[in-house]
Amino acid sequence: MHEGGPAYPYPEGQLIGHYGITSFYTAPTAIRTLMRFGDAWGRKHLRILGSVGEPINPEAWR
Repeated sequence: MHEGGPAYPYPEGQLIGHYGITSFYTAPTAIRTLMRFGDAWGRKHLRILGSVGEPINPEAWR
């Protein structure tokens, strides 16, 4: 569990890459924010991505 926004105090993607997190459950808004960091946010580690709270757009789902 991480408290804060997707880019504060440091990008959640940095945590995903550093700790090798394989499951991530968050709102599509946070996913779209992480997309701004390109492929550097640790996406390659993820095996499962869950979203909640709002519809997810196709770009964020990829």
